[in-house]
Order: sequence, then C-alpha cells, then structure tokens
Amino acid sequence: MKLLKNYEPFGLNFYTSFFFLFPIVYGYNKSCYSVSLGSLLCLSTSLLNHSYYHWFFNKLDILTVNCCIIYYNIYCFTYTIYYIYTLLCLFVIGISYKYLSYTNNGVIYHSLIIHFISNLGICFLIEGCHKEKCILYLGE
Repeated sequence: MKLLKNYEPFGLNFYTSFFFLFPIVYGYNKSCYSVSLGSLLCLSTSLLNHSYYHWFFNKLDILTVNCCIIYYNIYCFTYTIYYIYTLLCLFVIGISYKYLSYTNNGVIYHSLIIHFISNLGICFLIEGCHKEKCILYLGE
C-alpha cells in the first residue's frame, strides 16, 4: 500500500468527511432513506479512516464506499440527466483518486475533490431517484 503524503489524523480529510451529512439530510427530505443510510455508512467509515489512518479502517472505508457506489448506481438507476451527472462525478472521483490523492498535495485534492464531488454525485442520484421514483424510493 502506498503511503499517503501529508495525511494527518483528524486533519482536513476528517473535517470534510462531514460533507456526507448533506446527502443524509437531503435523502431523508426526498424520501430516499436507503441512500441516506448508505451516506451514513460512508460517513462513519470515513470518520474512522481519517481519524486514525489505520490499515483496517482504510480498507473498511474503501470497501464500504465501493459497495455503496455499485449498489446505489444499480438500484437508483433512472433515465434522467441527474444520473448522467452522477456518473460524471464518479468519473472525476475515480481519476482524482488514482492520480491526485498520492501527490504532495493529496490531502487537499482528496478533501475537496473526492469528498465534495462524491457528495454532489450522491445528491444528483437522490434527485433523479426522487423525480423518477427509482426502486429504492419510499415516498408517495
């Protein structure tokens, strides 16, 4: 495993993990409770990972995030522009994680690009699910 440069416990990544509160609240307000739960799981593992940077918490965070990405992109699929925005966010996150997270300024890229854009993508997914009543939608 590559060592992350300039990553410190309870640093910038820890605080930007709280961006996951936005899709939790947004999903709850739009009756997409399952997506809110997934965001809560991502928030929990992100806080653990960015608190200690222990290998176990890092692997747990990566596993949780990847499972949520796969699960919600399958079950929240809709024929809307919001789903395309979600996929675009996912593409940007993948490229950013692969090429920017391990650079000298990786903390900033990880915090601002990955945490912020991933939550933006989740909100787009929720909006598309709300508009088209996806499989996981529980509203009226």
